[in-house]
Formats: sequence, C-alpha cells, structure tokens
Amino acid sequence: MLNSDSKPYQNHEMGFMKRAHRKVDRHGVVRFSQMLYTGECLKNYEGRDVTLLIDPDHILEMRAYKSTNNDTLGEFLGHIKMINPEGLGLRGCLKSQEGRKKAHSV
Repeated sequence: MLNSDSKPYQNHEMGFMKRAHRKVDRHGVVRFSQMLYTGECLKNYEGRDVTLLIDPDHILEMRAYKSTNNDTLGEFLGHIKMINPEGLGLRGCLKSQEGRKKAHSV
C-alpha cells in the first residue's frame, strides 16, 4: 500500500520505516497513498514541505519532520494520524483496539 516514491529508512530506535516527502495542504493535511493525515504539528506548515516516516505495519499514524535539503531528517514536528480510518474497512480492527485499551485502563 506504500507509494513507489517512498524510500526505506532504518535506524536503531525506529526500526524499518518508509520515508516520503509531501507538501502540507490547507488546514495542516498531507496526502499519502490516497489517504489524508493531519496533526496539530502541521497546522502552521501549510504550503511547506515535510518528510514523513511511515511504519508499513502501522499506517494509521506516522511521524512528521521538517524537510531538509540533504538526505537527513530535519527537526521532529510530531505524530500525525489518518483522517477517517473507518472508511478503510478497518472498523472492526479499530473497535477491537479500543476494547483492549479500555480493558487495560480498568
């Protein structure tokens, strides 16, 4: 499900992840693999480029960084989340995750 323009990235703390560059759209939204992602950290980045780190096994959330002119990661901006993941047919998965979270918090 990852785009062909995403590159592999690996370091010891984060494991194997994909890296992609995107321009932040209106209201702090980025597009990746036909999905929309947003987070408070992108609200002031409209029109600017960011670098995303994506774990292919956890596509509901990714990490956003300032883009740099070289191949290194810029400053960490924060975590961004998929908008409306229920539309993916993941509703059952999401509900079971919520149920597990509630069971552990009791």
